[in-house]
Amino acid sequence: FFCQKICADCGIDPQKRTCDLTEEEELRLAEEIGKYVLENPLRRMYKANCAHLLDIKHRRGLRLKAGLPVRWQRSNNTNARTARKLNPWRL
Repeated sequence: FFCQKICADCGIDPQKRTCDLTEEEELRLAEEIGKYVLENPLRRMYKANCAHLLDIKHRRGLRLKAGLPVRWQRSNNTNARTARKLNPWRL
């Protein structure tokens, strides 16, 4: 999994508890995690991608705006209903 890959890259035992980490291990872990886009920047990137699809009037952008399934699913079944419930905030 992703966390195990990060621990392997840092040379830290994945079974080790966070309270048992040394200062040096914490710094290596923070440096490794800093290489990835997480939290708010990731949300901003996703929102910008959705806005771009809508600006160019792409089919995916229009379906995102309508809250419908985006990836060629049918819209007359329960998946569309679920998508409308779960995804009204995508744009």
